[in-house]
Amino acid sequence: MKRNKEKESDGSSSRSRNNICQNEISATNGATDVGVSNFDNYAVQGKGGSKGTKGFPERGGGYNISGNKISADGARKVGIHNFGNTTFTTEEDHGEE
Repeated sequence: MKRNKEKESDGSSSRSRNNICQNEISATNGATDVGVSNFDNYAVQGKGGSKGTKGFPERGGGYNISGNKISADGARKVGIHNFGNTTFTTEEDHGEE
């Protein structure tokens, strides 16, 4: 897998961007879970009392997944999926005090 980081600047700040591009992913009959998945996911836990994501640390960056060639013949779960997700939880969400 080709993966590297490039810096982007919007004039006020810079942020990192991950490149996952120009890969060839092939899966044949009966194959499953082929490709790139389940990475760069974050679970952020904070104290209760906030609404939405206020007070939680920000995650920056993004992903460039262009130019990938993906082929599947009778296969399941092929490609690029489940990445770069952030899940915010509080003690309140878990019923703890």
